[in-house]
Amino acid sequence: MFSDTTGQADVAKTNELVDLYQQYYRKYPTDTIAPTYIYNVATILMNTGKAQLAADWLDTLLTNILIISGFRKVYFSKDLFMKTI
Repeated sequence: MFSDTTGQADVAKTNELVDLYQQYYRKYPTDTIAPTYIYNVATILMNTGKAQLAADWLDTLLTNILIISGFRKVYFSKDLFMKTI
């Protein structure tokens, strides 16, 4: 993902990686690795100067995966919270 000579991000490689993550998410939106891939897309976009696209993907992460899939119920349930204290 980085240039061998400058140490800077290789734009073509980062774009390719983002495309692969996006393709995977679109093909397998309910896969357990999908949230991680969406987060990776947002991170790469943010670090390559594409803040609005990064925000859009983070919005996708929050609305389409974490909330709809029941993330709130699992990770913020009172029982789980009380067990961790």
